[in-house]
Amino acid sequence: MTLVGVFLGGVTLDVCREAFPENAEARASHKVRGKTEVDGMSGYLRAVCSFSLSSRAQGQRKPYQKTQACFDVVFDAESGELSQEMAAMLGRDAVQVCWPYLRELVDTLSFRAAVPIPTLPFLTDEVLESVLSEQKASRSDG
Repeated sequence: MTLVGVFLGGVTLDVCREAFPENAEARASHKVRGKTEVDGMSGYLRAVCSFSLSSRAQGQRKPYQKTQACFDVVFDAESGELSQEMAAMLGRDAVQVCWPYLRELVDTLSFRAAVPIPTLPFLTDEVLESVLSEQKASRSDG
């Protein structure tokens, strides 16, 4: 299976400047939630990765920035069948493929909005498991 492309499906950025007072600590905490859906298209497999990120200044309750982004990750399909194990693997791989694009997108949007830039961590196994556990938690909630 080969990667065909990564496409930005949509993005929103909500900024609340009042939630980041001038005397606030510049280091921001953030929470990333990831959600993937895998489906088959004619000859391709598509994983839709939706990320939701909120950033808070240290000591503040209200987020100063909320970003939502959706990426389509398209793989060349070798067979028409999509098992549950294959869908889980593709969902995990899609998050890994999208992560650098998400980091760059958040950095660029924050810079252009003139708000402190929340630096997303490199995607280690620990971070990936955290994102995927958020996905599992959101599935069990609704």
